[in-house]
Amino acid sequence: MTTATASTVPPRGHAVFPVLDGIRGLAAVLVAMRHSAPMFGGLSFVKSYLAVDLFFILSGVVVANAYEAKILNGMSLSKFMWIRLARLCPMLAVGTLIGLGISLFMQHDAPAAALFHYIMTVALIPNPDGLGLIFPLNGPAWSLFFEIAMNVIYFVAIRYLVGVRLFGAVLASGALIILAVVIYPSHNLDKGSTVLLMPIGMLRCFFSFYCGVLLLRHHRSRQAPSASSAPRQTAIAWGLLLLSAIVLIGPVAISSGRYWDILVDVYIFPFIVMWALSARPDPISVKLFKLCGVVSYPMYVLHEPIARLIESIQRNELGTIDYISAPTSGIVFLVGLIALAFFMSKHFEPKIRALLMSLEGDSPLS
Repeated sequence: MTTATASTVPPRGHAVFPVLDGIRGLAAVLVAMRHSAPMFGGLSFVKSYLAVDLFFILSGVVVANAYEAKILNGMSLSKFMWIRLARLCPMLAVGTLIGLGISLFMQHDAPAAALFHYIMTVALIPNPDGLGLIFPLNGPAWSLFFEIAMNVIYFVAIRYLVGVRLFGAVLASGALIILAVVIYPSHNLDKGSTVLLMPIGMLRCFFSFYCGVLLLRHHRSRQAPSASSAPRQTAIAWGLLLLSAIVLIGPVAISSGRYWDILVDVYIFPFIVMWALSARPDPISVKLFKLCGVVSYPMYVLHEPIARLIESIQRNELGTIDYISAPTSGIVFLVGLIALAFFMSKHFEPKIRALLMSLEGDSPLS
């Protein structure tokens, strides 16, 4: 691994990593299925919460790939954060609006409190009451909060966390991940979405994000590997997706122990991403993976409020959640969610992001 300081990294064009897009889309699907389990007949993907750690690693790769040279060449923190918020907040606002509707019209919460939580969620400011979910109207937003926090840390520390120091920071935070799993009574990493467990959420994000940065820098420092056949590259790519699915579904025989999360988080995920950075599948696979990447983020911020809305309607109409129509209802939900995510990613999010970017010079962060 190169020991050159980050300030010596030359400007680069954005590298394209299609397999990472495929993995991101797969992880988003499994998270959506986890949070809509009743529609799939109670089918539980017991380890799909680890998808968040995978998202954090991918975020480290993507952010370093897209912005590291720009930051080192003088991009301001305000511009960097405005770009990141313009990417994350529009779709988050839409998903959380559904959560606001549930809060007001189905749970009959106080309008002032519900509106307060909506504003706080869209602004990615944690719930201040010290109890419950960090973002009660849209639970998955907790990971976005930590991602934004990590983006700030990355910007500030980019010239310091290089070479041996970066490697040491990843090792140290990995050791703390292991310690947290071993000593905490539940012996897993399904933590971070509640106010009381925010420190573990930050630890998960720090380790995984900087693991992604480390993997990207290592990938860039390597000599170009010898070209292998397209069929072999395609087989590797799909094999990595299959491995990701197996890991996130969680083989019951081995994933129930306390060491499964450690193995996945500190070894298997980095291994998958390291190989995915170099994989170059055939053009058809690239198009499919790109589509997965396009719908992944909208799916992530829309799925939980939509699933709660469907379940709330069922409770009001039937008095319970209908298992009879499962898993047909789950399949319909998933197909509809993917279609909605694709529509929003093509016709809503780019326009809103472009509008926000046009206001960047007058933004509060400038």
